[in-house]
Amino acid sequence: MKKFLIFSLYLGGAGVLFLILGAIGLANLNLNLGESREEELVKNRLKYGFKECAIRNVEDLPTNFDSVTAFRSESTSKLKNFQIIKTDKNSCFNAKAVPKKKVFTWFEIDIKETGEVLMKCGDTSKPGCEEGNTW
Repeated sequence: MKKFLIFSLYLGGAGVLFLILGAIGLANLNLNLGESREEELVKNRLKYGFKECAIRNVEDLPTNFDSVTAFRSESTSKLKNFQIIKTDKNSCFNAKAVPKKKVFTWFEIDIKETGEVLMKCGDTSKPGCEEGNTW
């Protein structure tokens, strides 16, 4: 009976330890998924704005940065960690998502005169930015 009680205490202690470690793991998992989701949202917003700009160009409508609804602040209000801004070119064919926190990096979409679309980012050590500073 004494061995059974000692075994039960060890088993109970191990169970509590696994529960605590599991809770810590789940908390970290949710945090990482939240950050990844935000980066995907901002990259999708840049792509969507770029497509909207291309449609405006075909329809002979203005293609300055402010003419695209996808880049306006009311459209990007769900982005908690990024702000989409115009660049020097003031064109909707070029936009940049700037992070509000240092744990993130910036993302930019741009079209060259050749028609090539560049999707650049600032720091490959941060989530969402791949080798060669692309996304």
